Amino acid sequence: MVTVRANHGAPDSGRLGFGGKDLDEITPPSVRTWRAERLKATGATTVAKSYRLRKAILQTAVDDDLLRTNPCRIKGAGKEEADERPTATVRQVFEHRAPPHAPLREGK
Repeated sequence: MVTVRANHGAPDSGRLGFGGKDLDEITPPSVRTWRAERLKATGATTVAKSYRLRKAILQTAVDDDLLRTNPCRIKGAGKEEADERPTATVRQVFEHRAPPHAPLREGK
């Protein structure tokens, strides 16, 4: 059997959920289970990034004819939805700017 680690250099730490599984053991249900477990353990942004990496690795296996289809099929699972960051007003920018003739600080 062909393993993910052997062919795609995936870490065998289990962090991406591959472990030492054979490619044909990674199924859509196992991907959904992995994602649900990761969402309980860490942030959604981290899970989205991990999912995109997992999907890309498995797509390479499909392209290399090692898998017929990619088991990563969860719509929107790789999309990050970070909160909008506040934008400084013009007044805040001018209040926090350096004086026009302030000396530059030297690096240490």
